[in-house]
Amino acid sequence: MNTSKPLHSPVTYSRLAKAAQIAKAIGRFLLLYGQVGIGKTAAGAIIHRALTGRSGDGKISHNEWRNGESGYAVVNCTGQSPDSISGFLVPDHDTREGWFTKPEHWPLESVVGDAHITLCVDEVDKLSTDAISVLLGLLDANDTGDLYLGTHKLGPNVNIYFTANGREHGSTSSKVLPAPLVTRCYSRNLQADVAQWVKDYAVPKGLDDSPVTAWLSSYGEEWFSPAIEGRWDGRSIPCPRQWSAAAAQITIDTSFDEAVNDVLWPLVGEDAANACAAYIQLIHKVKPELDALKNGGDLPSDHRAQYAVIFAAIRTIVVDYEHLTLGAAVKAGKLDWFIDALASSDNEIRQWAVPLASSAGIPLKYSPKFEALAA
Repeated sequence: MNTSKPLHSPVTYSRLAKAAQIAKAIGRFLLLYGQVGIGKTAAGAIIHRALTGRSGDGKISHNEWRNGESGYAVVNCTGQSPDSISGFLVPDHDTREGWFTKPEHWPLESVVGDAHITLCVDEVDKLSTDAISVLLGLLDANDTGDLYLGTHKLGPNVNIYFTANGREHGSTSSKVLPAPLVTRCYSRNLQADVAQWVKDYAVPKGLDDSPVTAWLSSYGEEWFSPAIEGRWDGRSIPCPRQWSAAAAQITIDTSFDEAVNDVLWPLVGEDAANACAAYIQLIHKVKPELDALKNGGDLPSDHRAQYAVIFAAIRTIVVDYEHLTLGAAVKAGKLDWFIDALASSDNEIRQWAVPLASSAGIPLKYSPKFEALAA
């Protein structure tokens, strides 16, 4: 059930690096709660940079860290037993002693050496009580700060954070984490942040070309990752994971019916699908206004129409011109109609559109009118 007051202090992606640093400074493991699909495991990239200062590392698997690679990784706790976490006891019949096998999905020092690894222990709420008890030993670091899973020592440059879903996040299999675990953690509730998603995920992935991203960044904040109301009934949920999939599939040429019925509705539900697709339909409707703009007409005064016309203009320009000729077109004044439209648009739209145009490959800086865009 959704509650009116959050169970944990909220944090967005823009503040996540600070949260990770605070957790480490006070000797606690960061525990990220949050709705499914909001990006708790994807947050590993931000947390890794914040704790290691390394910006070039990517996501790795246990096979890659065996080769000494640094990066961020995920181990899913669903179905994990105590033995699979700490290793299985193998008896030695000759000495009547025993030893524990190395769990491959944990970055042990004997395997990773000095590699810098940030490990997301995902869905810790799915662990059994006995398995959580094994983790408590990990949380109790010794005086040197070394981390142990049973008899196995983790690498000296290994950082760990946990994720969990609560019933308030739509998970029917989640349980309340025991106090011995929670009191060894620094608990935050990760919330959706559209602007940060666009900057850190959509743009690097090339999803800023999609009208889905344009709509989310301008009008879709309330639909980005809304709280689940009432009892979870299995319907599709609007969340960053689903929007990312939709943005990768939908282009400016996608029809309204296809966008709603074939892509958006199955991913984010009917209401969010209709809201987003209405914007896509608007882009198609503003084509006459875009054509008029190219012929010396004025930008529409309506705020929403300005978004649609300028977004459609950017997508049209990159199709009409080869990448290598865009600079020449700007210098020759062939795109002055577009630059004049940007200069006359609402300030909020201009701040959104100028970097979008640049990232799309339109070198506005070559225009003598470029300074007007900063006004």
